[in-house]
Amino acid sequence: MTTASPFAPGRWYSAQQIQDTLSLSRSTVERLGIEGKVAAIKIGRSVRYSGDDLNSQCQSLGSGLAEKKSSQR
Repeated sequence: MTTASPFAPGRWYSAQQIQDTLSLSRSTVERLGIEGKVAAIKIGRSVRYSGDDLNSQCQSLGSGLAEKKSSQR
């Protein structure tokens, strides 16, 4: 099963852009950066998150959800 990546590789995204795209809370987005699951850089007062890492997280969460659903059958 192939899914489209919601984020462009090589781009950096604000927490608000990620929230709008994935319907996540701001604290969840920040936690992904703090835990090192998504590369984050601080530019002035703004934090940006790696599109490549966000896509990887989306894929791992998606496959985990699919596995969980199939194991419940």
